[in-house]
Amino acid sequence: MREMHKKNRKLSDEATFELLKKGEHGILALNGDDGYPYAVPITYSYFDNCIYFHSANHGYKIDILKMNPKACFSVIINVEVMPSKFSAKFESVIVSGDISFVEDKSEKNRALEFLVDHYSSEYKEIGMKFINGPFGEKTSVFKMTIKEISGKGKYD
Repeated sequence: MREMHKKNRKLSDEATFELLKKGEHGILALNGDDGYPYAVPITYSYFDNCIYFHSANHGYKIDILKMNPKACFSVIINVEVMPSKFSAKFESVIVSGDISFVEDKSEKNRALEFLVDHYSSEYKEIGMKFINGPFGEKTSVFKMTIKEISGKGKYD
């Protein structure tokens, strides 16, 4: 990862990982067909120093990941547009790493449970029925092993 241009906006590792835990959506960028990038909005969960995603068992994203596991993932939160300054306040995280498919059923179920906890904690019982039912079989789970991570914040 290149050095950050505006070093005064660089967040500590602790603050960066806290943002990653707090975020709800991100953009997963992959190396698509013919060298064109493919970036897809996606929900995620962060635990055990990995980022977990879920998806249908088929599709373009899955095809790409089978060919090339290298990826970049970005999250932006706490955005406040400041029209009079032609700027915005924000916090963001950029992660680079390799993605692997989660084949172990217990790890897969744990990742899906973390997603339920993150997005639908008030519906945990129903979520667990989905995970342990046909939904779990129709769902791929993959994880990004973090190689590089950088956090940035603009507060004025």
